[in-house]
Amino acid sequence: MSQVTLAISILLGLACLAWWAMALLIHRNLRAALRLDRIRPPEPAVWPSLGIVVPARDEAATLGAAMRTRLQDDYPRLSVLLVNDRSTDATAEVAERLAARDERLAVLHIAELAEGWLGKVHAMQRGVEQMDSEWVLLTDADVHLAPGSLRRAVAWCEAEGVDFLAALPRMRSVGLALDSVLVVFLQLLVLGMRAREVRDPKSSVGIGSGSFTLVRRSLLLDRGLLERVRLEVADDLALGLAAKVAGARCAAMLAGGAVEVTFYPSLGAMFRGSEKNGFAVLGRYSLLRTWLASFAFLGVQWAPLLALGVVWEPWIQVMGALTIILAVVQLGGLARSNGWSPLTALCWPLGALLFTAMMLRSGWRGWRQGGLYWRGTFYPTELLRQGSRDAMGELFGRGG
Repeated sequence: MSQVTLAISILLGLACLAWWAMALLIHRNLRAALRLDRIRPPEPAVWPSLGIVVPARDEAATLGAAMRTRLQDDYPRLSVLLVNDRSTDATAEVAERLAARDERLAVLHIAELAEGWLGKVHAMQRGVEQMDSEWVLLTDADVHLAPGSLRRAVAWCEAEGVDFLAALPRMRSVGLALDSVLVVFLQLLVLGMRAREVRDPKSSVGIGSGSFTLVRRSLLLDRGLLERVRLEVADDLALGLAAKVAGARCAAMLAGGAVEVTFYPSLGAMFRGSEKNGFAVLGRYSLLRTWLASFAFLGVQWAPLLALGVVWEPWIQVMGALTIILAVVQLGGLARSNGWSPLTALCWPLGALLFTAMMLRSGWRGWRQGGLYWRGTFYPTELLRQGSRDAMGELFGRGG
């Protein structure tokens, strides 16, 4: 066996072992995570007030149906603030019509973006400042909540002494091609959720959710959490980390059917919507890091398939075949948890390829443009880098 074939065998073997390590971590994380739609906490003697802050930009198509699920909830002391963030479509009109039908809903219109802020984070900050509730739920405009979800979440936090709760939503099926990408993305989300470490006050692991982050309002304002992450593109993840570093009692769980969202309406929309993520999150504003991480990810994802072609080492082929079975079983379980077709797991290699293409495209466009467009605003790379450095330096330098 030549050195080249030996190196290929070793790399594919290690990549297959990485699959098994990921599978164990995902299994561990799923076992440790509660589900919001299944918990039955005791009700508090007096329900604390709850305000829902919904930042929205150009959400006219989905806003009405999603907002009605919030307003249909029977939480006793509920107020909802929809923050219209410089929308260019009919979001303002839809919001005002909804507010006219329900006195619990108010609308805040933002005409200008404050300097040094990302649009969504700024909208959330303005919304939290307007609220006077004990608890705040930060949630995206297209998220659907099942009846009773707010009661369960608040009651559980009160009973467990939790200040910050992130719930990962169930993603609705759109089509086999898009679902094959989402199941790979879901794999990464569950891999990083680490609910046990999030609950551990000695751990620095924190996580947030753009779909459902329930937090004490005093924590947001007294510790200036949103201001700390004002230029973090992955604002939900950064907010969870900021809360943990600030000494908050944090928790993460799966939402199940309690919180649902159509992540993207089409494959093309996901390509466009993920444009910021690869360059900002995966590569930390470096084209080289983005591309290296993307190709490394694809190499691991495709390693079991490539291992079947290693005819000079039958044991590598066996390892590849067993890893394929493992991948289909585990990804199939994740697909079923979201109500997707069982075929979704079989299409995971296509999903991994498409996901990699999205990340490569994100890196290229971010590098070529010299920054990122998000919610109608262009942010230069250096501004985002400096904002991220300032946030991480503040969090880990001075702590809470």
